[in-house]
Amino acid sequence: MFGSSGLAALALMGGLGGACAAIMLAVFGWVYPDVRVRTADRRRAEAIEQRAPSVLDLIASTVAAGVGIDVAIAGAADATGGELGDELRRTVANLALGRRRGDELRDLAERTGSPSLARLAAALRISDRLGVPLAAALRRQAERARAEQARRVQERAAVAAPKILLVVVFVLVPAALLPVMTALALTALDAVNGIGW
Repeated sequence: MFGSSGLAALALMGGLGGACAAIMLAVFGWVYPDVRVRTADRRRAEAIEQRAPSVLDLIASTVAAGVGIDVAIAGAADATGGELGDELRRTVANLALGRRRGDELRDLAERTGSPSLARLAAALRISDRLGVPLAAALRRQAERARAEQARRVQERAAVAAPKILLVVVFVLVPAALLPVMTALALTALDAVNGIGW
């Protein structure tokens, strides 16, 4: 699409301007889809990671009540909406088809890009191999995920503070001073005009 727009710009504008426009449109068309896909992936992973601690708590509570892990994951998939719910439903379907739980949960973590779900897969592998109580491990993973989310929020706030200060100093303060300066300028202009009469 951008390549054809670049050719159209070259044909319509001609010369050096058309060639520059064609090159810029071609480069934009080449770079923009990757940037857009990476941004969408990052937003999706953040949305999934934000909901992961609640899902881990739900699975832990269900397992602590004596329900099997596969049923607990299915219940969490039904209770969770959005992209994480869709991924959990996909995991449940693959488990029902006979896929190994450890492999499927590892793939779930890779598909979603969620560190919390990667830790879920690791906890399940350890529980299966060593017989460690799963509910307690999942609760610890949920607490750890919440702590990491709080840390990330604090880091974003720390990064945002200087940007907000720049906006205040260079936009809001001048905008607030503009009426005062305008009134002073009008008063001075009236005084100068009054002297001239």
